[in-house]
Amino acid sequence: VILSRIYNKNHSRDVGMNFKDNDKIADYAQQAVSQLSFSGVINGMDDGNFYPENSLTRAEAATLIYRLKNIVKQEGNAL
Repeated sequence: VILSRIYNKNHSRDVGMNFKDNDKIADYAQQAVSQLSFSGVINGMDDGNFYPENSLTRAEAATLIYRLKNIVKQEGNAL
């Protein structure tokens, strides 16, 4: 949700999600997950699930920040 709020400075769209466990994603986070999934920042796991109840590892967090930084940079904005 935090990364989505950073990215949403210039973007807002609800595009839906394609995770097998969409119903487990909290209501407050659904738009953020949808947006970041559509933009390629988050991909979920290999089995098609998002696992929203799991903790994020440091490696996963670093990957998300790196991807978001690159997307924002490509769009010509500063992060």
